[in-house]
Amino acid sequence: MSPWRLRSRLLDLTVTTVCVACLSAPFLSSSSAADDGSAVVESAGVIDQRVLAGGVISNPLNGTFDAGGSGKHGGSVSWDLWGTGTDGLKLIVSTNRSPAMRDAKNGIDVADYGSTPETWSVGANDRRFGMTVVGSLSLGRFGDGTKWRGFDGGRAIEAARRAAPTPRTRTTIKLQAEFGSALPAGARPTATIRATAVPNL
Repeated sequence: MSPWRLRSRLLDLTVTTVCVACLSAPFLSSSSAADDGSAVVESAGVIDQRVLAGGVISNPLNGTFDAGGSGKHGGSVSWDLWGTGTDGLKLIVSTNRSPAMRDAKNGIDVADYGSTPETWSVGANDRRFGMTVVGSLSLGRFGDGTKWRGFDGGRAIEAARRAAPTPRTRTTIKLQAEFGSALPAGARPTATIRATAVPNL
């Protein structure tokens, strides 16, 4: 990459990246949610929506998660990406703490799934929370939704990428928790999920 183009890219990142929305809205609980309306996963922090030079990420779409503190529970949240940059875009996701999930009522942490995508398997007495990625931009390591990994706090996880101009394309982050050892009655496990689109450099 020529020095002029590199300076231009850095200028794009530092000057034209504008935060256009900071949201703090809970995911909608699914039909199997607890009677009190609490959701197992909620967006309790900032969803980082940015307009980049030649690229946009949508608001979070269709966020849901089954409620409950025992057994296996799933959900998902999606984002649309689109952009005209010739180097394309990538989607990175993160959470605000490690481990990502905590029973907010009882102060009990739920361990993150492993750091390498693999088939989902949780021991009978273990508790785990993890993610995988579905969509045409998802990275091969996630097996289009068949390989799972845990979050790593504020450290970014690359979930999807396109190294070319990107027509409007939806990427879905699937979420899963399994409580082999049940949480106390009335538990309220929560996790903050953040997504950001950045240009490929």
